[in-house]
Amino acid sequence: MVTLAAAIEVVEQLPIDQQELLLQIIRNRQIERRREEIYQNYLATVAEEKSLTFAANAEEIQKLQAELEASDRYEVSVTNNEIVFKKINPNALTWEELSQRIETAGEDPAQPSLQEISEIVKEVRKSRRAEIA
Repeated sequence: MVTLAAAIEVVEQLPIDQQELLLQIIRNRQIERRREEIYQNYLATVAEEKSLTFAANAEEIQKLQAELEASDRYEVSVTNNEIVFKKINPNALTWEELSQRIETAGEDPAQPSLQEISEIVKEVRKSRRAEIA
């Protein structure tokens, strides 16, 4: 087996144009290996999709429609074997809603300074150490 160091020594002895040709050949082979890997992943995905079946049972579909309401919000997750609808609590805040509320409320005049927060943390740590000891 040839070591990397030995291979580099051999390559360095080649003329520059042959070194560049060797680099191009290596790059092309890497590209072809990656293309083959992508193609194999594609074939596996196609085979998996063909194996997926969806229930065409009219009763199940009607039951699902009865449970889902247009005004409700749902989180949908898809796995290999199922599609899951999870009802989102209407009282739950989204990041955008929370950001809007914070912006609307403005700054809290009672907000402690960083120095005050630091002092509070130090006091809590000190009291915990005292409880442990």
